[in-house]
Amino acid sequence: MAHEITRDETRGSGLLWFGLLGAPIAWATQVFVAPDLNEVLCAGGADGSGRGQVYGISTKTFILFMDAALLLIGLLALLATIRCYRKLRRSTDTTEGHRATWMAGAALFVNGLFIMAIAVGFIPLLFLSACGDSI
Repeated sequence: MAHEITRDETRGSGLLWFGLLGAPIAWATQVFVAPDLNEVLCAGGADGSGRGQVYGISTKTFILFMDAALLLIGLLALLATIRCYRKLRRSTDTTEGHRATWMAGAALFVNGLFIMAIAVGFIPLLFLSACGDSI
């Protein structure tokens, strides 16, 4: 028995996956890229290429904008999840084992958790200098 996948089902599934994985991937990017980027750009050998800068923008400002973009991705994932969750509440979930409803509910929790984690990632930028000398 062959199942036809409609365009709406495919789009809905894509939104659900983005809603479930968008914020965690954004947080992982923040955690793994920002410290290494700061380390490379502030290294002693980077003096000739503009130590502490990315295309003329200070490292701190660049990382701030990067973190803001990652927070925006997390918020967009949350909005996609809310949209899917509301749509599923209004209709009958025809996925096997109510997979879509479970994914939307889990994504609401996951997004809240990782959006808070991304927001907390802004705190060091307020108190630490990007290329300051360590003690």
